[in-house]
Amino acid sequence: EFGEQAIPKPELGQSLLKVKAVGVNHADYIESLGKYKNTGAKASKILGIEFVGQKVDPDRLDLLLSPNLYGGIVNGGAFGEYVAINEGHLIPFEPEVSVEKAAGIPEGFLTAFQLIEHYFKDVSPGKVAYVTGAAGGVGSSLVQLLKSRYGCKVATAVGGAEKAEYVKRLGADWVFDHKAISHDEIVSAVLERTEGRGVDAVFDGMGASDAEFHLRLLSVDSTWVLYGLLGRSEGPSLSKFFNELLFKRVRLCTS
Repeated sequence: EFGEQAIPKPELGQSLLKVKAVGVNHADYIESLGKYKNTGAKASKILGIEFVGQKVDPDRLDLLLSPNLYGGIVNGGAFGEYVAINEGHLIPFEPEVSVEKAAGIPEGFLTAFQLIEHYFKDVSPGKVAYVTGAAGGVGSSLVQLLKSRYGCKVATAVGGAEKAEYVKRLGADWVFDHKAISHDEIVSAVLERTEGRGVDAVFDGMGASDAEFHLRLLSVDSTWVLYGLLGRSEGPSLSKFFNELLFKRVRLCTS
């Protein structure tokens, strides 16, 4: 639904930005269905949580205060023409970064960076991580950061050959097509490539539907980071599940 609202008025410590491009996230989709809502007294009724734009004068909207691009995450409102955002929340971009690329960075890469830094405490070169949804926004960001910044090996399963090729180009080491092979086959392949040990971390955006599968992938003293619930609600028997979780001494984190 399209409509008109008043242009946001920046408060002390905020800037007003003219939106140049936006990133579209799963949260935007489910909010459009009425199944999710940004919360807080200052949450906008407009969809959109990440954007890139340029600073403008609130009293003269045609006057650019800087030619530089800035990105950010907001509590709704990014799909509007203008956004007011705290100065400290702005991400400056170098001139060579395109508007389109910049718009896809704030939510995906910041989320991925926080998931790794806050929860994968023993991340280091050579560690093995399994990433769900590696062809999506947060998943693809996780693949790139785990490889380029931390030197990890990355395993993942995606749906179809096209997604598999895309994720390989991002740097993933072991890419499986879950439409072509079973969870049992993926577990066997991962265990073989890790000499029976399993992976050091799982970054899980699915939840209950794949919980038993992910637990089988994990090594002893590993980390399981649950950051989404995109899968079906059905899951494993809790008694058996927690027994195995305890046996492997898995560190389960949620975000």
